[in-house]
Amino acid sequence: PAWDGSAEPPKFSEKERAGLITRAALLATGSANTRPIKKGVFLRERVLCDNIAAPPANVAGAAPELSADLTTREVTEKLTEQKGSSCAACHSTQINGLGFPTENFDALGRVRTEQRLFTEDGEFVKAKSVDTTSVPRVVPSDDSKVSNAQELSDKMLETGKAQACFARQFTRFTFARENDLKKDGCVLEAMRKPLVEGKSLKDVMRTLALSTEFRQRYFGENQ
Repeated sequence: PAWDGSAEPPKFSEKERAGLITRAALLATGSANTRPIKKGVFLRERVLCDNIAAPPANVAGAAPELSADLTTREVTEKLTEQKGSSCAACHSTQINGLGFPTENFDALGRVRTEQRLFTEDGEFVKAKSVDTTSVPRVVPSDDSKVSNAQELSDKMLETGKAQACFARQFTRFTFARENDLKKDGCVLEAMRKPLVEGKSLKDVMRTLALSTEFRQRYFGENQ
């Protein structure tokens, strides 16, 4: 039921609904397509703070078209992971493995175990099981598998990359500029450490608000 904002926020009952990346804010696409590529790029760049090389100039940015025979994952793999293709280098190692673990949620963010396939005219053809197993390579050298979104979330936390990226993103927003590791290194570490220790976001935000970098504006070269 819709939350009226007065009582405690509702709790999701599905066991699959664990962590930030299973929330509708990330999963809902506004189309019939679940957009695993878009989700993978978002997690790689915004949650892990990794850089992805620019795509080839002739690559279209539209979502892969839905198929009457293949799941969205199968269509994506066919288009982007073919051996020898210019797409495979990034998609198979940096993007797809982060997007596929949430394929058990549809384009509205609802839990599913199958994807219903339709013709272009909207005629139902069949349902196929969704596959959420992937090698996300949160750390490039790690080729271990995850089987769902919760395991992916756990892996991102275990590496410490998600916490370090949160510190970077929050200071970027707060200071309205890019990070300068030489100048901001101390405050970034001060924010990262309580996150790794499992302290609350309130504690982390307080740490930044009480820092010298927050309370004193720096006027230097290129500022």
